[in-house]
Amino acid sequence: MAELLLNLSFTAAFLLTVLSLTSTFATIESNPFSRALSPSSMGLNKPEKLTHLHFYFHDIVAGKNATAIRVAKAPTTTATSPFGAVVVIDDALTVSPEIESKLVGRAQGIYVTTSQSEASLLMAYNFAFMEGTYSGSSLSVMGRNPVFSDVREMPVIGGSGVFRFARGYAEARTSNYDYSTGNAVVEYNALTYISHRTKHAKAQMHPSLTGLVLYVTLRTTTRHPWPADRLNGWLPYEATSMHMPSILQPSSLQNSWEFALW
Repeated sequence: MAELLLNLSFTAAFLLTVLSLTSTFATIESNPFSRALSPSSMGLNKPEKLTHLHFYFHDIVAGKNATAIRVAKAPTTTATSPFGAVVVIDDALTVSPEIESKLVGRAQGIYVTTSQSEASLLMAYNFAFMEGTYSGSSLSVMGRNPVFSDVREMPVIGGSGVFRFARGYAEARTSNYDYSTGNAVVEYNALTYISHRTKHAKAQMHPSLTGLVLYVTLRTTTRHPWPADRLNGWLPYEATSMHMPSILQPSSLQNSWEFALW
């Protein structure tokens, strides 16, 4: 009799485990990896507005107040063959060609010399504005810039704040170039479509409304030393990762961390 009861308890435990796993998989299916959103839920229910921005970009590569600094280069990079150089910028944006004129923002990002036959750059940077309606907002640009062409066109690929969902293009024209120092002043005209959102409308960061939510648990199984000047501690050497349903609490697991990607 005792043996029968023991067998029944094992069977019940097994069935409960199966039911729990079934419930977990059902929960995963009910929280898909992505879902369609209504534009009105983001406040995007107004017509787009075409906006023209005009300013001057000051690229200072020489002097004690340089705002464009080369941080890397290829072994073959030279003054006459600059292919392979990487430059980080924090260039001033002003309302007129004079650098002392009113500051409206800064161009922050990188450019890379990407041609072996001409002076051509890959530009990847943000126009971070700090004036008027656009203060605190940024416009993102990425494209090819053949610097000695009269007009260079680069796509606007997005933005933040007022420029969320922005698209368009930016035209660059050299206003002044100092051949002795390499410093340049570039005139920019940017035409962008801006999606005007309903006032105070915000996206709710919740799995039921979010386009993408992903839970990842990293559980350390082995550790190895890491140079003190890097992370000043330890780095997980071997880890396992898994997608977790929203009903579980990965952050409560020992030696684990939860990340949500919105």
